[in-house]
Amino acid sequence: MSSDIFVDRLVDIAVTGGVVRLDFANLSPAQKRDDGQPALVFSQRVVLPIEAFVELGDTVAKMISIMVEKGTLVKREASGGHAEGVPN
Repeated sequence: MSSDIFVDRLVDIAVTGGVVRLDFANLSPAQKRDDGQPALVFSQRVVLPIEAFVELGDTVAKMISIMVEKGTLVKREASGGHAEGVPN
């Protein structure tokens, strides 16, 4: 049995021993920031060995390249370096 999990953002990466922890957050419908917008709150953690994390990074990099080729993402310069973005 599998289920999809939606997250709004990766908020932290921690490495302890041979394990990487990826912490994700979602926008909260109940908690608000000072400006009244929804606050990001911790929602999920993915824990994996360093080797799997490295493979994940390679896979993500390849997918970004494919998305840039197809026009799903557009390369653009951002302050401090290069960024990918969703086309307008």
